[in-house]
Amino acid sequence: MQENKKLKTISEQKKFTIYDAWERFGLTKHWGGIYATRQLIKLCNITQGQHILDTGCGTGYTACLLAKICQVDVVAVDIRSKVLEEAKKRIAKEGVGDRVKTIKADAHELPFPSNTFDVVIAESVLAFCDKKKVSSEIYRVLKPSGVFGNNEGTYLKPPPALFSIEIIRYGC
Repeated sequence: MQENKKLKTISEQKKFTIYDAWERFGLTKHWGGIYATRQLIKLCNITQGQHILDTGCGTGYTACLLAKICQVDVVAVDIRSKVLEEAKKRIAKEGVGDRVKTIKADAHELPFPSNTFDVVIAESVLAFCDKKKVSSEIYRVLKPSGVFGNNEGTYLKPPPALFSIEIIRYGC
């Protein structure tokens, strides 16, 4: 009887996915990983002193990297409270709390005035959003000469059905 009660308690808990594990251990989930992030930063021509928005920041890897190597101020936003807590831990651990701020926000309705940021970065975000609405919001918050840098995974041809089912199953 006690064992059945324990199983019921476990089954009532939220399902733990591989995506949760990646976030918990501070790994990137986007295609190309850290190499792609560094290439994106390079392509955006980020310079010291700029004001950057990291949309869909996840565990804060990119925001911390920007603060450290580019000497910029970063606002890191994500819609998920859980990953923002992980981002806050990373920010504290890396000692960039004076340069990186986290805000819970939906990319469809960014809580910033127009013309706020020099650069907006998004990695594996648009695939999960209304692309037109999010792109409009990003361009609204960019300064007139601002840059939008985006890493997204794309397929040259549709993947096998089994692959799509596994991606959905594991929440990747």
